[in-house]
Amino acid sequence: QGAGAGTRSNKHTLAEAWVQKTSEMNTFQQYHCRTHLGHLLNVGDLGMGFLANCNLNDEYINMNQHHIPDVVLIKKYDRTKRQRRRNEGMDTDDERQYQDFLEDLEEDELLRKNINIYRNANVPVESDTDEEGAPRISLAEMLEDLHISQDATGGDGAEMLTE
Repeated sequence: QGAGAGTRSNKHTLAEAWVQKTSEMNTFQQYHCRTHLGHLLNVGDLGMGFLANCNLNDEYINMNQHHIPDVVLIKKYDRTKRQRRRNEGMDTDDERQYQDFLEDLEEDELLRKNINIYRNANVPVESDTDEEGAPRISLAEMLEDLHISQDATGGDGAEMLTE
């Protein structure tokens, strides 16, 4: 039988969830939704989705507001999966702490405000988010005036040694 012909999906489980935007974590604003991710989500998990009242499509404006869900969950956000993808060869606790620091630096603009981050001209920057949707440091925030050379004195050191 084809899809929609009374068969049940083994990949999806219907569930009801109360979700909250990460920007509103200190408030009591929550949104109720039904999701197909019931087999993946647990209490305290991070997920990615859309607020329905942010939709600007004309065909949904004329719909009955009671039929439009508050939130549509798209996928579960798994930070450990992102860590495995970034560095699979991490062995020491120092490397793990350094990676945590780099991720916090990418995700927090206030933390990154006082740190100079330079752009590597050899590495192309594709977007402001990676394929998991986690934020990256934008190309506009990176500084271009870092030039690394073998001589740290900018050429003056060679003159000082020969004189």
